[in-house]
Amino acid sequence: MMRVGIDVLERSRSDRIFRTPKSHKWILHRAEAERVRSMASDRAVEWCSGRLCGKEAVGKLLGRGYGQGLTWRDIEIATGWFGEPAIVLHGGARRRQDELGITEIQLSISHQPSVVVAVAVAVAEGAAAEVSSDPLAS
Repeated sequence: MMRVGIDVLERSRSDRIFRTPKSHKWILHRAEAERVRSMASDRAVEWCSGRLCGKEAVGKLLGRGYGQGLTWRDIEIATGWFGEPAIVLHGGARRRQDELGITEIQLSISHQPSVVVAVAVAVAEGAAAEVSSDPLAS
């Protein structure tokens, strides 16, 4: 079974969020926070906006919202060899990945001056991939 999550975020909203240093502590994984410290302010806000949008897309792919067994920091968006986003799940997100039988998640993030979009795709294998018709069953 294929799973997909998508999110679109207005840059004006995310720019307001990430201009507050406190937001880094509750949204960014420790490794992401370390990386963003070395960036210029405008680049850091753009980068964080992409991370926030990507985390939303991955949460949707996992079928859970924040406060439903996931925290923002459970989803780490690392950087691959060529600069591509690479997903590393922790805590509740990792447990949900295992429940669904997901072995790999691919993420694409695109930035424009006024909007950020992210699409996450995964393949779930085995019996765990079955979807219940009762949304309260899981």
